[in-house]
Amino acid sequence: KDWHVGILGLVASRIAEKYNRPAIIMQDIGDTLVASARSPKFFNITEALTEFGELFISFGGHAQAAGFNIKKENLEEFKKLMEDYAEKKLKDLELRPVLEIDCEIGEGDMNFEFLKNLESLEPFGIGNEKPIFLLKNISPYFVGQVGKEKNHLKFIVKTDGGDIHVIGFQMGNFAEDLKKEGKVDIVCNLEKNLWNNKEYVQLRAIDLREADGNL
Repeated sequence: KDWHVGILGLVASRIAEKYNRPAIIMQDIGDTLVASARSPKFFNITEALTEFGELFISFGGHAQAAGFNIKKENLEEFKKLMEDYAEKKLKDLELRPVLEIDCEIGEGDMNFEFLKNLESLEPFGIGNEKPIFLLKNISPYFVGQVGKEKNHLKFIVKTDGGDIHVIGFQMGNFAEDLKKEGKVDIVCNLEKNLWNNKEYVQLRAIDLREADGNL
């Protein structure tokens, strides 16, 4: 009940992403609950909520993101019905997270010209996801942890066109292992970063592994 309603969706998204399952987070506001729901692509969360629409004060959304208001007196009934519904829908699915990579890129692709072509595909979002790239056999330099709690990963990739900075949010636990490895493969987004009034091409790390195995 002490959470701001604005973070419900963020938390639900993180949980759905981490466990590859639909997730619903609710805020207690007295006699009612306000909820945000998020789901992987294989589960239509709004379609699921529609099955129990009579239990809500209001609800709406799309396939992967939705919200609703519900009276507390209806919570237990909704919870049971929703869990039964989800169990039937998910029982025959492979629920291990799958990282879908769009294509492999090379060191020569990490430049503003390539980034400009990517920007022509915007806006990114549901139905037009930001491209995910694989970059193989790179050598990480100046590996470190950043952030107040040192929970983010940062390092540099040296290329013929100059140094490319890499940031991996919530990936600080990779740092020590990464310092021991020679070459790694990185799955990432390519983006623009502005620092000290200067623009840089930056990689946002999504996942890492040894060049010939797992990290």
